[in-house]
Amino acid sequence: MHIAVLNANVDRSELARRWPNDAEKVIAGLRPLRPGWHYSTWQACEGELPPVDDTAAAWVITGSVASVNDEAPWMQALERRVRERHAQRRPTAGICFGHQLIAKALGGRVGPSPGGWRLGVATTHFGGTTPPPAWRQPPRAELRLFALHEEQVLEPPPAARVLGGDAFTPHAALQVGEHILTTQYHPELSREFVLAVLDTFGAEWPPALVTQARTAFAQPVDAELCMTWLARFLEGPGAVEPGSRP
Repeated sequence: MHIAVLNANVDRSELARRWPNDAEKVIAGLRPLRPGWHYSTWQACEGELPPVDDTAAAWVITGSVASVNDEAPWMQALERRVRERHAQRRPTAGICFGHQLIAKALGGRVGPSPGGWRLGVATTHFGGTTPPPAWRQPPRAELRLFALHEEQVLEPPPAARVLGGDAFTPHAALQVGEHILTTQYHPELSREFVLAVLDTFGAEWPPALVTQARTAFAQPVDAELCMTWLARFLEGPGAVEPGSRP
């Protein structure tokens, strides 16, 4: 399979320059699970998108320090492509900013979190389907992942099914049909990176929130399991190479 990973992060800080970009972080999380896949990266935040006739079986849209409500031209172009992919039922996944942009593109509403910033580890509680779908194997009722966000999906798109969340972020994981999967949280970020974020930008948040986040970031998370689920979803019924479609 060919997976196109679209980097949406506009961060050009010294911290960002010291680490792989967000597309490379996603690939680093998927490659150990699917070493045979082919990965390509696109700088969506600079207006670079795969061609309309691209050969990628699936897209993954990364996180970003930008807001989907900024309405930047590159965001509008990406939203149009998301709507096209949805119409074509082509597999697409979104992480954090990607989650929010997909939701907004398909008619949802994104805005400031009622609880303000969330920094630390968030638990997504999954309910509903019993037994869980084939891509959610091995099954778990909840996932714990790193969280760094000030905005969230306030109203999911009409076509979306809410897979899980919690009181702080009720719409943390969304699914549309068998071809779109999104999460508000970060399976692609390492513990070292999120701690570096606190070290670099901690002065921008209340000290108590930073202290709480530093303690939370030391806790175990389910990043590998989340990436396993994501890989299984992307290679599911919607993941047909464009050239072999009926």
